[in-house]
Amino acid sequence: MTTTTALPTGATGTNPIKALNDFGQSPWMDYIRRDLLTSGGLKRMIDSDGLRGMTSNPTIFEKAITGGTYYSDITESPDAKKLDAKGVYEKIAIRDVQDGAMHLFAADIGGGQAVRFMIIKKPDGWGTALDACRICGAEGYRQDGQNVVCRHCGSAIYVPTIGQAGGCNPIGVPSHAEGADLVLDISALTQATHEIPK
Repeated sequence: MTTTTALPTGATGTNPIKALNDFGQSPWMDYIRRDLLTSGGLKRMIDSDGLRGMTSNPTIFEKAITGGTYYSDITESPDAKKLDAKGVYEKIAIRDVQDGAMHLFAADIGGGQAVRFMIIKKPDGWGTALDACRICGAEGYRQDGQNVVCRHCGSAIYVPTIGQAGGCNPIGVPSHAEGADLVLDISALTQATHEIPK
């Protein structure tokens, strides 16, 4: 005998992607491009589709940079000639993560190791931290609306405290502003990984 069960579709007119939230799922998008931010497309995906977060990395940004003219004001500027590829990437990344959402990145710290870290705009500056916790380990965090939530224990993290020690907060990594850029030192990221419980 075969038994079938229809999955609930939510209220009539509910977007099926947004309805995933009813099942405890948080839709994320592994893509970001400047026009999503400037056109209001990202806001629509958050409001209409229930998008809970985005991730990015150098490969995704490279596709966004080379796939159109969205970044030509940076790549064709006289300052771009003074930067290596990483410098251009960092400049673009900071410029495009000022929306108050949690943005995850990975940095090569040598020896074939990569470390995940987050950047989130806070009311008083930037929260920069590993995507890991001194208590729960390296399972990381997700964003649920305005909250950043530990994937291991489910604790909601007060965004203004990201980067500070205490509780289930992400392990802070020092950063500083240089003009319009936010700079994180690879050695500081490497040092912070020693605080992740095994």
